[in-house]
Amino acid sequence: MIDISFSGKTRRVGLVRVMTQEEQRLIDEQGRLIERLFPAIKVTSKCIENQPRGIYDAETERIAEPKIVRVAKDLEREGGEAVIISCAADPALGIAREELRIPVIGTGSATAAVAVSLGQAIGVIGIGEGVPEPMAEILGDRLVSYEKIEGVQTALDLHLESAKEQALQAVKNLVSRNRVEVVAFGCTGLSTLDVDDPIQREFGVYTVNPVIASGIQVLYALMRKRVGGQGEDHTE
Repeated sequence: MIDISFSGKTRRVGLVRVMTQEEQRLIDEQGRLIERLFPAIKVTSKCIENQPRGIYDAETERIAEPKIVRVAKDLEREGGEAVIISCAADPALGIAREELRIPVIGTGSATAAVAVSLGQAIGVIGIGEGVPEPMAEILGDRLVSYEKIEGVQTALDLHLESAKEQALQAVKNLVSRNRVEVVAFGCTGLSTLDVDDPIQREFGVYTVNPVIASGIQVLYALMRKRVGGQGEDHTE
């Protein structure tokens, strides 16, 4: 039997934010969500430098990749037992997995993996021109449609007062045009916008929050390591 409380032991997880922010309160926002839902996990969040608008196209993703790997390595050195890359495009995920000795979770692939476990018809809302590639690959034929949130160009715009209303309108457009069972968020910035419950109540569909999905994947990775690992974490 697997003990998901880890016998009271706190497991340390690093979270890489791909939008540069100065206030630690904002940097920690997604980590607090994971800690609230998964009390056995303690999250340390750090952001990459010199990208105040985050990642929003191929060029900003290319520039961000080495920064992401550096921050991920820092989090590992500081005792992280797993690392989350908080971006639905999963930037630098493959490189980080090669260079780190601990599990590395990409929020895009984590979101898509949870979505396909919940339904056959999946819609995605986001801020880019299409579904992030890692998500699209996993969703495959279950991807029904994508809806871009109006008035939002980068994750920074999700801090605008109108962002929540625009996100709900995007879901309304998506659901009215297509039969969907699941709405997945194609941007991690939507995770703390507090739209999950309103969407589920109004439209009767599952929502997949990228940060929560990543927390689930990290929890499983740590549980699996505990069952199959060595030393003090090994259980029968």
